[in-house]
Amino acid sequence: MTNNGYIILVEGQADLTFIRDVLKYLNKNLTSRHYEDNRELRRITLSDETTKITLYSTMGYTRIPKIAENIKPYIEKGRKLLIIFDADRPETQGGFKKRREQIIEIVKEHLEIELEATDIFLFPDNKSDGDLEDLLLQLVDKQLYDPFVEPFLKYAETIKELPKKLNNEKIKKTFHKEISSRKNRIFNYFQVYQGKTKAKESGRDYLTKEGLWNFDADALKPLIEFFNKNLNF
Repeated sequence: MTNNGYIILVEGQADLTFIRDVLKYLNKNLTSRHYEDNRELRRITLSDETTKITLYSTMGYTRIPKIAENIKPYIEKGRKLLIIFDADRPETQGGFKKRREQIIEIVKEHLEIELEATDIFLFPDNKSDGDLEDLLLQLVDKQLYDPFVEPFLKYAETIKELPKKLNNEKIKKTFHKEISSRKNRIFNYFQVYQGKTKAKESGRDYLTKEGLWNFDADALKPLIEFFNKNLNF
């Protein structure tokens, strides 16, 4: 090994599989191994002859303190820490600036390291409010995505506009939100072209089916630049 390796904290299973595949896209020599906890994907290691990268799912930035004791020994041995979470939006008590400040405070308090010893990237582009799904929707093949998503969205609008006497307003709003959500659109994109198993967050593969995802898109450049700055592989 020519470096001490890297620890990358992410939010959930969708983040794990996406970051894994971006790293494999950047370094074709990386091989991956998955580790599950209670049937949920929690950790992925990627390695080649000179590098080891461990991805941890924290299930949210507020849960970093719960895994702090597990990862502090690796940091003390010289592994570099990277953090990749959603910026989220003000309407969900988030937003780029607010979320970054919150993560910095948690890192200082519970991992006992200064910002100089780590680096943070917030989806979608490390400057805007949003999340992983905002980025993914910019990577889809529009010629494949639009033909099936547009009918879904029209269907959602139809449900929303049903006469009041035919449906409960709360149910209609919930159903409309579920169908038209960014998460649901990504799930359906996977399901249509790769099947239900590959649509599940833990089973996603962005590299095997050529043409579904454009990793050369401008939208992905901020994340790639983040990795190029912080990873030596």
